[in-house]
Amino acid sequence: MAVDDAYTVSLLHFDGNLTDESGKVWTAHGGAATSTAQSKFGIGSLLGGYGKYISTPATTDFNFGAGDFTVDWWELLTGSGVTMGSPVFNVQSESTITSGSDSYSGSVGVGWTESGNRRLFLSSTGKSWDVANCVSMGNPIYNSLTHYVFSRKGNNFYTFQNGILISTFSSTASIYYNPNYLVTVGARGGLYLDGYVDELRASKGIARWTANFTPPTAPYGLRAFPQAMTGGM
Repeated sequence: MAVDDAYTVSLLHFDGNLTDESGKVWTAHGGAATSTAQSKFGIGSLLGGYGKYISTPATTDFNFGAGDFTVDWWELLTGSGVTMGSPVFNVQSESTITSGSDSYSGSVGVGWTESGNRRLFLSSTGKSWDVANCVSMGNPIYNSLTHYVFSRKGNNFYTFQNGILISTFSSTASIYYNPNYLVTVGARGGLYLDGYVDELRASKGIARWTANFTPPTAPYGLRAFPQAMTGGM
């Protein structure tokens, strides 16, 4: 396969390996590995668990700034994890993630489970969740493959669960970027992914969805899925 278009800066199918179609190299930590027990497409997915995550060094591809961008993935949660468990996509420092306090060092935290919802956190400072603090991405859905999206178009942000708009808000802020950060799927310390992740894609320069849509029906790269509401894919 290959990336599906020029906007895709990371694309992981998790079909028995950690190959990123964009060419980025991901490293497994804590025994993180793919599994054939669950998958939306292909033969596998990434199995999370306590202390298990994968990481890649931050590059300017993940410097979203004030531009349009999208992150989307499929997940299957198998348990509630800890109070703030099951993070999926994070841009963070080398230190362990903490809740949205001024001591936090990071810029993007996606898919945390807190207060009965999947949540989105965004920062313009790397020290506090001043752009998005605990924004809902929908109630956790356990033991069922679920599609999630967060996207930005201009000053408007959107979250979706299974193609249904969950939250929208506005901000003119630029998302903080630090070249010394890591991009992780799952997170270190007491926060961990309690389940499986499949078909994770990060896109820069496009808000692929800004209204209700039908979730993809095939792996990215095959161009056999519905177009985004914005005209992209």
